[in-house]
Amino acid sequence: MHASRLCVRIAMTATIRFGALVLSLVVAFADLQAAQAGRVVAWHRMTMPKQPEGTRFVSISGGVTHALAATAEGTVVAWGDNDYGQCDLPPGLRDVVAVAAGFHRNLALTRDGRVVAWGSTPDPVPEEATNILAISMGGNHSLALRADGGVLAWGSNHRGQCDVPESLTGVIAIAAGGNRSLALQEDGEVVTWGAVSPGYPSGLSNVVAIAAGNRLSLALDRDGKLVEWSDDDKTQCTVLPGESELIAIAAGREHALGLRADGLVLAWDTLCRTDSSQQLRSMAPATAVAAGYDYSMALHPDGSITVWGMGQYGQVSVPEGLDDVVAVDGGEYYSVALRRDGSVVTWGESPFPVPVGLRWVKAVAAGSLHCMALRIDGTVVEWGHTEGGMPAGLASIKAIAAGWRFSLALRTDGRVFAWGTNDRGQCDLPDDLGEVTSIAVGQAHCLALRADGTVVAWGATSAVPNDLADVVAIAAGPAHSLALRRDGTAVAWGGQVGPKEMPGVRSIAAGSLFSLMLMEDGTIAYDGYSGRMGGIYPQSLRGVIGIGAGYYHGLAIVAEPPRLGIPRWGNDGTVEISLDGTVGNTYRVERSADLVFWHKLDEVTCSQPTETVSDPDTSGSARFYRAWLAPEYQ
Repeated sequence: MHASRLCVRIAMTATIRFGALVLSLVVAFADLQAAQAGRVVAWHRMTMPKQPEGTRFVSISGGVTHALAATAEGTVVAWGDNDYGQCDLPPGLRDVVAVAAGFHRNLALTRDGRVVAWGSTPDPVPEEATNILAISMGGNHSLALRADGGVLAWGSNHRGQCDVPESLTGVIAIAAGGNRSLALQEDGEVVTWGAVSPGYPSGLSNVVAIAAGNRLSLALDRDGKLVEWSDDDKTQCTVLPGESELIAIAAGREHALGLRADGLVLAWDTLCRTDSSQQLRSMAPATAVAAGYDYSMALHPDGSITVWGMGQYGQVSVPEGLDDVVAVDGGEYYSVALRRDGSVVTWGESPFPVPVGLRWVKAVAAGSLHCMALRIDGTVVEWGHTEGGMPAGLASIKAIAAGWRFSLALRTDGRVFAWGTNDRGQCDLPDDLGEVTSIAVGQAHCLALRADGTVVAWGATSAVPNDLADVVAIAAGPAHSLALRRDGTAVAWGGQVGPKEMPGVRSIAAGSLFSLMLMEDGTIAYDGYSGRMGGIYPQSLRGVIGIGAGYYHGLAIVAEPPRLGIPRWGNDGTVEISLDGTVGNTYRVERSADLVFWHKLDEVTCSQPTETVSDPDTSGSARFYRAWLAPEYQ
């Protein structure tokens, strides 16, 4: 994260007359720096939009990078990527009782048994799709179960997934996977067609529930035995031995969910893993579960929804009271923040706690599975999953950067140190590397900014653009790079982003195939592949003073603007103005007679929410005041 400035001209004006003297109040704020503290805002594409209080959901479904939920009132909420219109609800959609999400398409079942489709050029719903009881979506094909036990299928049919067997009758449940279809008959037999695995379980009977993900299928029998098999694997296996209380199942790409009768949610990954290393997850009691491509959903008895997986490991759930942050960064599935007092906080899927007693930190860096802290004495602390130890005697460090199990450190004399995984040459420093002022790392590539404004790259990286010069800041995503030129132009290259430029930028941050830019007006701009962030970010954010990015999520530090009260006469004949700000932040209050020339009146560090500023000069007929979050002064 790099220091940023923002300038908002006149935010509010007010005038009040005291006798012959007219006092005019002008509240404006400018020159915000990320060294100042603020609250943290975090977001991710799969974060559900905030719903009105009391909203209850009755049906959930997960697609590849979007999700659906139907409310008790019959409305639908869609969130996530919208590059194919999958989150653009059809006009007049109402009375919905169930939803189904596919790769980029959706289905909704209404109370009167009709089916509505939308998203990526949806195939027309068959005219005979009436009196429908259930719906299911595979990758690009759809299934519907009629009240008479018949099954309808439409959409992509390149693997025969829409060729419903003519003899199929008495169906009570359906499930559509990536390129296959399943039907459960009332006698407990399972019929499957399309991309059917050569290892389809023989003798499967007494089945009470079925589920289909992108590549795997599940069947739960009456005795609680759960069997799973894959499209392209002859292996079949029984998982969760002894679990006889499962009442519902769901399947994603290569993970599965089970719901027990007591509401406990179980989740496991890696097809056919049955040993003790199984990864099970429990949470609050649930009434239904659904699996997206790489994420999971649970519906709770109170109608609320929990989403996790594909980056939803809590890295966007900012801890309460975290409003004194001066720097942020994101790892693969976690976030890290540096507080004003020099302490460090992490949240999300971070298996490595912050070292006890870590204090006096001035910079942090988040790698994929490890974290770094730079203390004010120039020493470095590293924790988490790394390979190779930190060089002995590392001191006088002024900057750090963390990648995929490797690290960089920049010494005050401009020398760079690298250690950790070196499979792509990321730790092989160029021979001519010198006079470095800043460093950045991606998944397996590195950037260095020299004092002359040029950029050097090494490791698994694309070549730096030939005309890139006059650079003041650099950032790196897993596979692409960013540079900020002195004129405020951000340049991106590498990965799948291609050379791009954006003017008016104050600070930059890079995630997985997406870039964040802090603009001059304190807002955030997004650029990149929608399959990572989808442009789903808080566009209403204002007063941003710092940004950061994880692999799949974004972070921002927001400072609340100061507020000046209406000027009043003081008891000693001076003019007094109240200033409302954040405790600990320093604000500069200025005065002007013409809104052109401004002079410093006072600089106030708030020891309490409201401070009083006095102006002893009462000459002139008009006065204007403004306050802004002050930069650090040497």
